[in-house]
Amino acid sequence: MRNWKWLVTAALPLLWMLPAAGVPVWSGAAEEPVPPPKAAPGKPGNGAGGFYGVEVRAEKRVVFLVDVSGSMGAVTPEGGSRLDVMKRELRRAVGSAVASANRIGAPKEAGNFRVWAFSSGLQLFPDLEPCGFRDRSAVERLNRFVGALGAGGSTNMLMAWRKILELTKHGQLDTVYFLSDGDPSDCSAEELKRLLTRLPKDVTVHCFAIGLDSPLLREIAAAHNGNYVVRM
Repeated sequence: MRNWKWLVTAALPLLWMLPAAGVPVWSGAAEEPVPPPKAAPGKPGNGAGGFYGVEVRAEKRVVFLVDVSGSMGAVTPEGGSRLDVMKRELRRAVGSAVASANRIGAPKEAGNFRVWAFSSGLQLFPDLEPCGFRDRSAVERLNRFVGALGAGGSTNMLMAWRKILELTKHGQLDTVYFLSDGDPSDCSAEELKRLLTRLPKDVTVHCFAIGLDSPLLREIAAAHNGNYVVRM
């Protein structure tokens, strides 16, 4: 019995050296917390809400620069052509922004939008002045324009972006939503990127690659503080 008591007495000091349950042993070096990853320009979007998942802000001056070349007639996995899906996204995005601009408590200053469809040529909506996001009738007029669009022709991006640069000379643009399913027909990728270096630094370009992962569109989005979305 005396031997048993002696063993317990001898072991008690050693118990204080063991870590308590759930308490880490101090190693002598502080561990720095790992910061969460930052959302980087040009990363893929998830395609939910907005225009292919990218918010359309009703206080901004916006151009939707969309490809309607022949390849946009290709059928998508979700049904319908690439052009059909783009039309739905346009209608939803603009309709949502118009509703936002007209809600109670919305900022007094509302933005405006244009839709420019490019292929071998360029189709402009509206022809001259942009549509205000406060103009509810603009949704109906947009629906008529979009409904008449068909897939055909080449992918003349350089021509389309030269027209965009004309807007920036007069400070009439904040954001471009640039959608295409291919490479430019009227220039090289390097030529297009050189042209876009003339964009003002405060103009944001969101890029949407349809049917493929486009290194060119990814680079453009990253260079102009935009999101990059791929939709197969």
